[in-house]
Amino acid sequence: MKRLIRTSLLLLTVFVSSISYSQNLVQSRVANLVSGDYTTSGTVYLEVFDNNTLNVRFDNDYSTQSNVFDVHVFLTNNTNYTSPINVSNDFLIANIGTISGLNYSSGAMTFPIPSSVSIEDYDHIVLVCLSFGQLHWAHGDFSTYTIPTLPNFSESCQATPPTPTLNVTGSPNINGIPDISFPITTLGTTPVTWTFDDGSGNYASTVQNIIVTELDVLLSQSQNNLTATQTPAGTTYQWIDCDNSNVPISGETGSTFTAIQEGNYAVIANAGACIDTSSCHSISFDDIYDAPTLSDINAFCEATPITPSITLNNGTVLDGVPDVSFPITNIGTTTVTWTFNGGSGSSLTSQQNVTIQALNSSISQNGNILDATPTATSISFQWIDCDDNYAPILGETASTFTATQEGNYAVITASGNCSDTSSCVTVSFANITDLSNELNVRLFPNPSNGDFSILFDETTENVQLEISDLSGRIIQSRSYDSVMEIHVSINAQASSYFVTLKTPKNTKVLRYIKK
Repeated sequence: MKRLIRTSLLLLTVFVSSISYSQNLVQSRVANLVSGDYTTSGTVYLEVFDNNTLNVRFDNDYSTQSNVFDVHVFLTNNTNYTSPINVSNDFLIANIGTISGLNYSSGAMTFPIPSSVSIEDYDHIVLVCLSFGQLHWAHGDFSTYTIPTLPNFSESCQATPPTPTLNVTGSPNINGIPDISFPITTLGTTPVTWTFDDGSGNYASTVQNIIVTELDVLLSQSQNNLTATQTPAGTTYQWIDCDNSNVPISGETGSTFTAIQEGNYAVIANAGACIDTSSCHSISFDDIYDAPTLSDINAFCEATPITPSITLNNGTVLDGVPDVSFPITNIGTTTVTWTFNGGSGSSLTSQQNVTIQALNSSISQNGNILDATPTATSISFQWIDCDDNYAPILGETASTFTATQEGNYAVITASGNCSDTSSCVTVSFANITDLSNELNVRLFPNPSNGDFSILFDETTENVQLEISDLSGRIIQSRSYDSVMEIHVSINAQASSYFVTLKTPKNTKVLRYIKK
């Protein structure tokens, strides 16, 4: 097989220094002669050899019409020839018409090219001749291609580089053929010559350094995931437990390993020609587990958060340890740091904001009915008589209080270890219709989902119905000429409401709770 092209003078110099100088072909570009304005045919080769010589060779099928003389041969990048021909920028190979003994019917011949000319400098060959006092010409186009520049290829233990491709203009790409077999197992650098042959006389080759290093398997880590690196294709793996006498971990034979327990782990890589064990790699508690995200807490008076926990892969539940004591009673926001301690000394932390608000008791009033507005859940109530030294009113421990006597009243609300007393509210019957003659009515069901009935003990004339919220805003109002039962439906939020029934003589205020 014809051999070897070097992509640069440096590569060529390195290669030929290791072999004897000879006339081995390392690159060939081909041009088929075509007629210009006189008959000619044949194949011309522009060839470079491993002793760095460059020739133009006319194959033995070269022929031209007889009786031509003064035939000049040029290398050129221009084929636009008209008379008179300007060849000032072309390279003259020879004047073959003056060579004695030239056989014009079979013109096999070779012409050396100076070393100042490169095989890539010219794209065409042109023949210019004089026949019967007339100027004639013919030409051929050399093949073109791009020789790939191949980077060094390195693998540990053994190496099989990817096959390079030569791109040929106007033709299918050509795969390189190496001068050695793969995989390469010899440690160090091995130069591989890739030869490209299009089967039509065009040759090219380039050298790639293949570097084989000792098998040195390394581990990369992403949280609790370990990956073996720097191993060649076809490598098999076995992960081992460094903390347990390097015992193989059952089923863990891939290039990656996900640890579910804290510890130290390594991998044995078997590349066929060589085996290597990585160094042990530590997986900590916080590599495996994530700290939980904790919701903020808002409470009145005090708060004791529920202890958060992490369930480990072995089923153990690990509780968080707070950095503050409970209950938290400081008004404002306290940031609690929960720490989850792993068995190897590593830990995770989560933070939780706990906001404590003070109780703020207030009273809404509708006539002689007082309603404490709770500001927290789990609230207890105690109504007091402001005019009697703030004495507790026996039995009045609900959120509402109906005064039967004029006076000033307040409520004490309590939650856990804190309490608050509202301002005193004045109840004056002067502003309330005669309470002693209230209507006899029943409201049911109470509480309900918004639908309820009001039943009078007798037919009642001229009834005015008003429903108001705790702030006194009227949300519904109706009048009835004569009624014994009223069906009511309110579309409002769940809360307490006042239902006021008025007649020309009487007034009745009922408290209704919507669920």
